[in-house]
Amino acid sequence: MTTISQIEIHTFHQISNFIRMLGHEETALGEQAEDAAMRVVRHELFESVNSIQRLRTYMEYQVWCVWDFMSIAKSIQHRINPQTMPWIPPDDPESVAL
Repeated sequence: MTTISQIEIHTFHQISNFIRMLGHEETALGEQAEDAAMRVVRHELFESVNSIQRLRTYMEYQVWCVWDFMSIAKSIQHRINPQTMPWIPPDDPESVAL
């Protein structure tokens, strides 16, 4: 059975690997990201999700939060930088960097 502390460690390692992949592990940004990762995995939520039933309940709500956020993010992305064929430069080239 997986314990919450194992989940915390796994989550922290995933974040750390992502930071290394971006090449920021030795920079101030990497240190800030590591600190943020530690705050995430030590959040009280991890302590409260201490059973399979609580994990299932959390995931039932979390999936809607992620879906809602991604819907908003993709909507904004398509308004700023629509993917059309043939490619036409956007009206505001600086907004594409978002």
